[in-house]
Amino acid sequence: MRLNQHLLRNESVEQLLVPIWKGKYPESRELFQFFDLQHLARPHLKLLFGTLNDPNAEYRKSAAKVIQLVIEYNPVASMAFDKWRVETRYDGPFFKDVKPAVADALKLFQRGKEFDPVKGIGMVRRIGPAAKDAVPYLLPYLADDLDPVMREAVEKIPDRERLGPVSALHALAAIGPGAKDAVPLIRMQMAHAIEESKPWYLLCLADIGPGAKAAIPDLKELLLDPDPKLRLLAACALSKIEGDPAPYRATFARMIHDRRNCVLRKLDYEIERRLVEHIAPDCPELVPVIVRGFIRLPNVWLQINIAPTGDSVIAVLTRHAAKAKSAVPDLVNYLKTAGHVAPEVIELIGAIGPDAKAALPQLRELLDDWDLERAVAAHGAIQKIEAKK
Repeated sequence: MRLNQHLLRNESVEQLLVPIWKGKYPESRELFQFFDLQHLARPHLKLLFGTLNDPNAEYRKSAAKVIQLVIEYNPVASMAFDKWRVETRYDGPFFKDVKPAVADALKLFQRGKEFDPVKGIGMVRRIGPAAKDAVPYLLPYLADDLDPVMREAVEKIPDRERLGPVSALHALAAIGPGAKDAVPLIRMQMAHAIEESKPWYLLCLADIGPGAKAAIPDLKELLLDPDPKLRLLAACALSKIEGDPAPYRATFARMIHDRRNCVLRKLDYEIERRLVEHIAPDCPELVPVIVRGFIRLPNVWLQINIAPTGDSVIAVLTRHAAKAKSAVPDLVNYLKTAGHVAPEVIELIGAIGPDAKAALPQLRELLDDWDLERAVAAHGAIQKIEAKK
């Protein structure tokens, strides 16, 4: 759908995306348009969630599908949904409260007709810390040591290739400090893990935090590893376990400042995102450095789009945009020179707020862009930049 550029200049973003903003729920097909533009419509998620109360059962079904898509890979949207559910006391059939959901997740790890550990791990990752009772069920998958009966049951699952130590580490990381009982096994498995898997062990230890103090000797040893990626991740884990980033700031800065050999660029996109999530709050001075490195990548838009929705490094940087104002000149240059400006970068500029005024001329030019997402992103960014502090 193409929107009239005149409307784009004179109407607010929430009136442009779908009719929902005018007190009318959108058609089912327009709901899926909302999903396509969700990163722009994030402030209005409450209105999308309200579609679950529509009297039309078929419409509610479409709404549920879209909301499921929106929150599946988007932690911000997932938290917003949980908050909305509490505020409105929503008790519809689409989602259950967290406690019953934990019980349902545990059943998926137990032998019986509901057995589906792939789905169980997915639920644990979505539930997070409240699912700490799932830790004992995750350990056999972390150790890749199932008993014969369980292994036979696993062989019947269509997505069984998604099971294994790394998937278990994802779930344990989502549980966080409540997964501290897994630390001995994590240490043992990490010692023998292949190089490609080690980053996931280190990130899991970082998410567990102070409860993983037993792993400090292993991590100190990895600070001397010849692989710079492992050194950086070990430093990150130590900063979280010890609760003090100060001893590791020099390591972070050295590896991130090096433009030619920046370690972040050599990481899997999800490892990079999670590493930045850990570093950004503790080392705000590195946020503009990471922003500069990111927008200097060739095909920035491609780097964003290979990540699941809401799961890219740029999404993390946008949440910490207030710390990125010294990168504004670089962002302005990006707008001037990039062949394909990524809407997510425009959103980052808008999140910086009034300190990004230097970007206004380029953003106004983008209001007439042929691409709807870029035009709407520019409109939203201009509103935020011109807002009073």
